[in-house]
Amino acid sequence: MSGDSTSKFILSAKDCNYHMDITQASPNFKGEVHGGKDSNNAEWVKKRVGRFGFIPDPEYPTYPFHPESVYCPVAKLVLEDGKVASYRMVLMKVERDGVPYVHGQGEVGQEIFDYMQRITTEAGLNGRLAWVGDEAEITAE
Repeated sequence: MSGDSTSKFILSAKDCNYHMDITQASPNFKGEVHGGKDSNNAEWVKKRVGRFGFIPDPEYPTYPFHPESVYCPVAKLVLEDGKVASYRMVLMKVERDGVPYVHGQGEVGQEIFDYMQRITTEAGLNGRLAWVGDEAEITAE
């Protein structure tokens, strides 16, 4: 797709491959990401906070979104005999280079797991997570 403003990358998980096309939404996209010389000036910071209610994490210069949006699990259904046998999440996090990576059980995986459980509980939902290999299984309490 040369000539268009589409970014492509491949993500691999233990049992799956994910191919994602991320088309830049703005018709004004010029092949540049936010985070240029004017992205942190006081006037823009004030407008951004007023408009969106947050300041992007300065550690993520190519990812100017809400800081919690770095947690981006992918839903996975395990099918057996034509029926859903298990609801799972492949735990992913956007790293400082702006690319999401798969994380299993480990420090970063546990960080994502804890975040997902916390926001589920805070929302008053009855979902509970448990590790199944390097994935988080979702069950109802």
